[in-house]
Amino acid sequence: MTPILTYLLTLAALLGTGYASPVIRDEYPEVVPGPGMPSLAELGLTSWDLFEMTPIPADSGLNKRYICTTRNQPCTIAAAQTCVNYLKNLGTTNCAVGRSDTLMVSSGGCKINGISTSGGSTSSYCRDVGNGAQTIVDRCSGNGKTAGMLP
Repeated sequence: MTPILTYLLTLAALLGTGYASPVIRDEYPEVVPGPGMPSLAELGLTSWDLFEMTPIPADSGLNKRYICTTRNQPCTIAAAQTCVNYLKNLGTTNCAVGRSDTLMVSSGGCKINGISTSGGSTSSYCRDVGNGAQTIVDRCSGNGKTAGMLP
């Protein structure tokens, strides 16, 4: 993976009360690809598909480079995992960023952004961006929430 992107799970979790109830397909938050990213329809996927996918643990090579954060309110693990699943499904599609924060995908108030650490435009395979974000979900989670970044 190219170490020139910073991956950031930002928070903007929806406020609400927690209670157990059956999940209905229409209740899954919409997965919204960032500007210029492939649509779910182009991938043959739905938000429901992405929420229901089994997580694949991150490559252990990134385990020492993550930073857990508490900026704002962390997003839910479920929403973060859904965003990760979207990126991993893009495979070798390039996730390109410029000098400023670039939105890759969002869902349920959770966002995955990328930014170049070199100061110029760059890209990495989206599956690698997803793998970096998976590290945050795997290592920076507690009480159903997650937030962090890879420097």
